[in-house]
Amino acid sequence: MHKRRSKGKKPVRKSRDLRSMEESMALRDNVDVVNGNDRDSNKSSDGGGVERHGSKWKSTARPAKLQPELLTTDMIRYIQRKPFTLFARKARLFLLSMALCHTCLPETQPNGKIEFLASSPDEHALVQAAQEMGFLVINRDVGTITLKIMPLGADTEPILEIYEVLDVIEFSSKRKRMSIVVRFPDQRICIFCKGADSVVMQRLKLATLANKKVVEIERRASKRKSLEAQYAIARKSEQVERKGSINRTSGTRASFTLGRASTTLSRASVSAVGRSSMNAQALQPVRDELDQWLTERERDVDISSVEDNSIYYSPRPSAQLRRQSLAVSEARSSMQMEEMDDIVDEALVVDEALVTERCFQHINDFATEGLRTLLYGYRYLDEQEYMAWKKVYLGATTSLVDRQHLIEQAGELIEQNLELAGATAIEDKLQQGVPGAIDKLRRANIKMWMLTGDKRETAINIGHSCRLIKDYSSVTVLDHETGQVEQHIAAAILDINAGKVAHSVIVVDGQTLSMINEGKSIQTLFFDLAILADSVICCRASPSQKAGLVKAIRKRVKKTITLAIGDGANDIAMIQEAHVGIGITGKEGLQAARTSDYSIAQFRFLTKLLLVHGRWNYIRTCKYTVGTFWKEMVRPHCSVANTITNTLHSSSILHKRSISAGSDIQAPVSTSHGVSACSTP
Repeated sequence: MHKRRSKGKKPVRKSRDLRSMEESMALRDNVDVVNGNDRDSNKSSDGGGVERHGSKWKSTARPAKLQPELLTTDMIRYIQRKPFTLFARKARLFLLSMALCHTCLPETQPNGKIEFLASSPDEHALVQAAQEMGFLVINRDVGTITLKIMPLGADTEPILEIYEVLDVIEFSSKRKRMSIVVRFPDQRICIFCKGADSVVMQRLKLATLANKKVVEIERRASKRKSLEAQYAIARKSEQVERKGSINRTSGTRASFTLGRASTTLSRASVSAVGRSSMNAQALQPVRDELDQWLTERERDVDISSVEDNSIYYSPRPSAQLRRQSLAVSEARSSMQMEEMDDIVDEALVVDEALVTERCFQHINDFATEGLRTLLYGYRYLDEQEYMAWKKVYLGATTSLVDRQHLIEQAGELIEQNLELAGATAIEDKLQQGVPGAIDKLRRANIKMWMLTGDKRETAINIGHSCRLIKDYSSVTVLDHETGQVEQHIAAAILDINAGKVAHSVIVVDGQTLSMINEGKSIQTLFFDLAILADSVICCRASPSQKAGLVKAIRKRVKKTITLAIGDGANDIAMIQEAHVGIGITGKEGLQAARTSDYSIAQFRFLTKLLLVHGRWNYIRTCKYTVGTFWKEMVRPHCSVANTITNTLHSSSILHKRSISAGSDIQAPVSTSHGVSACSTP
């Protein structure tokens, strides 16, 4: 979180919109202070001398947002201490669904550790999370999964449980979910289902309630985002006004003129006490204006930290269950078991409406932070219901005609009336410093585009993580399948030109881009919108499409310099097409680094390359250009002046010599002529 400066004079000039926005957000600083005190006071020690901290996880998309959540170890201890409570039973089913509903294969390494072979990194992350919480998959055969569970802690004897895998309904891009039917050691049959929240939500037993809560959550989130967008627009206009006022002040103040010796740092009089204090007093208001303007530019708009009862707040922390997360107490070391019992209010766990609202509120906040979310559901089946469904599913899997469609229909029959188990969120771990580097480049008025081959959902999540997409951004998705691409482009251009959008992002896929390139009119509109937008995300783009976009921008915006940065062989065409190409050496190989103008090891080094070394190189180039210019101007002038001087000097000497020589020669000639003239007659 950026530190707020309290030093100096506050600026007097404020626009009406910005003042009203700041009045409506007056609680933010107070809440930050309270949360900061709570966060500092959360550090205390147990009786054994072990320090207990709050959650240290920090979102890369919104690093300024506090995460006052409990530790996972606290939840595990509560489940181990009270295994027969309703919360413990539900939490155990959720952990079981993470440990069972997957297709990972465990492998025991020579050192005794278990590694997993997974079809996707998401499944690998979920199985590892279940392992860290005490549900370790140690073996998977054709029809069984063996779990090693430590119900009473890591120091106790583990328990091996064998679950029989009856059926697995695979994940597909159309279904957007997968399910597994297992038989518990006590012979009960249960189906676990995980998938996209929008898909699994419709198959819950309380689907109507869930839809109602989602609508309310989205309404609250939209109000908060609209308020953030209005504040961002007002702050942008205030920054423009302040910048203009600073320019006018610097132009009219005599102390800012270059001719004044009082502002020249080389003058010894500046170091004098009296003159220095006079200049400091004269320049203090301008310095305060510049300090606050730069500070506000660096601080992003985020009003999610306001009080819990605000309608614009998304109540994410588990403290919303009216329980403080191990609140501040001077006698913290003596609480241990008593406070451990107060972590969960079992009376609230029974309230299905509250639990559903909190779960989908977390999903909404996770998605806002750029995380990939999954929703889990489960349902117990009796033997007759399962056997009747098994016949239908077996007929679908052995069908020779339209097998995939029949399997999907069979899955629809059993994936109904599910109980809500929980939700997970997975973060695409970026390189260190990527979001901060993008923020610095954006503040330097450099527009960032992301051209990737990933699918749209993944690209948007990465955009949130690296802060190309903000919480209040207006995201315009151009999709040729939905139609009306030209109308969406025109509407977005009108909104941006009218100043209704605080931060605009355009998302387009490769097929839509191919359709746009076929027509000249829509192509012109698209590039006009792309130039006006703050960021553009192009997903499912081929290497030729990446290079084509860079080439089109080079042609349409003449006075700009394009830079392309990539780490793989599919980025070579884009790197070669830009004015400056930069390759990143990494897991993708060295092809991009070998064909680029510059090579770096990590993306965060781009800021130093551009803003430090680039500026130094720019200054050196300017000095060299000016020096070469004056050298080429001065040397001919000196040569001409020297030539003229030498010519004039030498011509005067020759003239004098010619006169003297002429007097000596002319007399004999005339005499001889006269002699000849006289001798002729």
